[in-house]
Amino acid sequence: GDGVYYYDLTSMEQVAYHPDYVYGTNQPVPPTEWGDPKTWGHCLYNVRDSDGEGPHVTIADLSQLPAVTLVTGASFTGESRTHNIYTYRGYLYRIGGRPNVKGVRVYSLDPDTCLPTFVSVIDESAYMHDGEIYAMNLDGDEKEIGFFCANPDTFSPELRIYDLSDKLNPIQLSSVTWPRARISHQVSIYTTPSGVVYAYVNDERMFPGETGTPRIIFE
Repeated sequence: GDGVYYYDLTSMEQVAYHPDYVYGTNQPVPPTEWGDPKTWGHCLYNVRDSDGEGPHVTIADLSQLPAVTLVTGASFTGESRTHNIYTYRGYLYRIGGRPNVKGVRVYSLDPDTCLPTFVSVIDESAYMHDGEIYAMNLDGDEKEIGFFCANPDTFSPELRIYDLSDKLNPIQLSSVTWPRARISHQVSIYTTPSGVVYAYVNDERMFPGETGTPRIIFE
């Protein structure tokens, strides 16, 4: 794709497309098929996973929509390439990056939402491809739990689970894999009305040559 575009969803029956773009062909962007946008507050963060030159993380101020203002002045520690991005409770998580950017890079969005500041890296022993953070009650205390698709070696994928309550000291709680595991690609967390938490994990290449993406479910 060549940009990030936005739609007005005020009326779900008449979704309005805006021709303005946040990150498009008039920017010196690195060419790639992979990108991911997320928002927090009035800011949008868009990542590009490419070896090319140009900004791999772009930030836009959305406070004056439909006008969009690209933010300059943000700097990012370490490797610029990023495959996915996640925002949760005032923090930004940069996940993965080709060909083998390991760990999850954590940034604080306080005090300036549009100027993230580096905090720490979660587990540089594996390439992480996707992740979600979720608040859970453990032993009577609410914890921020991170679920990340980890690929430490070729065809040895895992779902790794961390306590992220202390961003400077993330603690791995457990890891799990599955039969015929190939690539830990995506994860999504769901809680039932009765409070049971499920993690849905996609394996991108469990069945080589077959169509579809297998889904593995953990409770």
